[in-house]
Amino acid sequence: MRPCNLPSAAVATHQGGTPPERWEPLGVHIRWRYANDLGALTIVYTAETNCALYAVACLGCPYRATGTAGLSQEEAVAAANEHATTCRSLPLPLPAGLDEAEAYDLLLERLRQMQEFETQPVSVATFLADRLDLQGDDDYIREILALIATEHPDLLGMTTRESISGWAMFQLQPQLPESAPA
Repeated sequence: MRPCNLPSAAVATHQGGTPPERWEPLGVHIRWRYANDLGALTIVYTAETNCALYAVACLGCPYRATGTAGLSQEEAVAAANEHATTCRSLPLPLPAGLDEAEAYDLLLERLRQMQEFETQPVSVATFLADRLDLQGDDDYIREILALIATEHPDLLGMTTRESISGWAMFQLQPQLPESAPA
């Protein structure tokens, strides 16, 4: 593992010219960066809402680690360090965030995958693994979840409180068994 003081010629930059060692997309808080021998960074990040759970992603290859519900700080640091030590990827351009339609499709697909296993409350923290793709704050994700709940009430339920502006609670709905043909 090497510190993140990479020569400027060796780093890929975001569309705005931000080098990876300073890049922090909306809705993502990067806590640590580990550089491999070729300059690709493996990052440890968390979401705005939950600083106790972490995820790991490589900015040079498809590697990601989140566990089932996020990693502890110790697990994330160990995974990032191990990956940065063994990864031989060159830095890739920094990922651009999804547009609204792509973000909607991604969250809809994730919810459908989750519905196959169980019903459960859904919060913005549920999508920690997808934060690098979404690149949106908690309100952005809540807005998309509210739209999905409106358009797919059989998949996602939503409860609001008039007394609290912008407050909503989401619940994954039980998957109904397919009816047998008559």
